[in-house]
Amino acid sequence: MRNLKFIPLFFLSFVFIFSCNGKKSDSSRHGSDAIVNVVFTVDSLLASADQLVNKIITVEGECSHLCTRSGKKLFLEGSSDSLVIRAESEKAFRQECINKKVRVTGKMIEKRIDEAYLAEWESEIKSDSHEDCNAEKRSVGQKEIDSDNERIADFRARIAAEKEKNGKDYLAFYHIETTNYRVVE
Repeated sequence: MRNLKFIPLFFLSFVFIFSCNGKKSDSSRHGSDAIVNVVFTVDSLLASADQLVNKIITVEGECSHLCTRSGKKLFLEGSSDSLVIRAESEKAFRQECINKKVRVTGKMIEKRIDEAYLAEWESEIKSDSHEDCNAEKRSVGQKEIDSDNERIADFRARIAAEKEKNGKDYLAFYHIETTNYRVVE
C-alpha cells in the first residue's frame, strides 16, 4: 500500500522528464537574430564581432560620447580609447548616459568599407554633404585624421593591407542597432 502512494509521483516525474524535448528557449536560435546570453565588455565584443553579426547581443561599457545632433548614437568605450563600439537607436539616448557605465542590448551590424563606399564618399565631399564627429572617427580607428581626403586615403591603405593579409577587399566595422539600454551605475 505504501508503494502505491509513490506511483502518481513517479508518473508525474516520468511525464516531466520525457515531455522535455531538449529544445532550449529562443536564446539558442541559429542563424540571424539568434540571442547570445552573455554580457560582453567592449573589448571582448570587438574581439569576436565578426562571429556575432546579426545576433542579439548585450554589451556593457562607459558611454564616452552621445551624438550632439540627434542623440541617437551612443559610443561605448573599452579599456582604451581606441576600443569603441557605436550603438544606434531610433529614439535619442538620455543625456544621463554620458560618462556612466551603460548596458546596451541590440543586433550586431557589420558595415563594410570598400572601394564603392569610398567612391561614393568622394562624391559627397564634392557636394559638401558628408560630416563625421570625432567619436565616429575614433570608432573606426581614425581619431588623428582630420580631413575627409586623408581619411579616404587611410581607408584605401588599410583595405590594401587587409587584401594582402586576408584576401578581403574591404574593412569591416561594427555597431549595434539598440533595442534596449540602461545606465548601470
